[in-house]
Amino acid sequence: MLATLIRKNAIETLTGTALFMGPRTLNVRLPDGTVREIEAPRTIIATGSGPIALPGIPFDGKFVLSPDELTVMDAIPAASSLSAPESPDARWLSSSGLSAPRSS
Repeated sequence: MLATLIRKNAIETLTGTALFMGPRTLNVRLPDGTVREIEAPRTIIATGSGPIALPGIPFDGKFVLSPDELTVMDAIPAASSLSAPESPDARWLSSSGLSAPRSS
């Protein structure tokens, strides 16, 4: 969806390391080492992130899913297919954005 919005609005994206030279001017060092000076009325800095598993609870792709794995699911599995034999009362916990473990 984001890629569609970027394309629809003719937004140019660059990957590299940038240095602001002025309020609307940046020097961007591209992955090939070249430096490109650009002028932009607006700039979005997207640093990126990645999911981090909690200590002792690694992502396994079946019972513990990362946010990345959740976004590519076609459907939410039936509860009966999620219950591990040793934990028949397993529950879904889903979060997005800034996340923190929760207990009740």
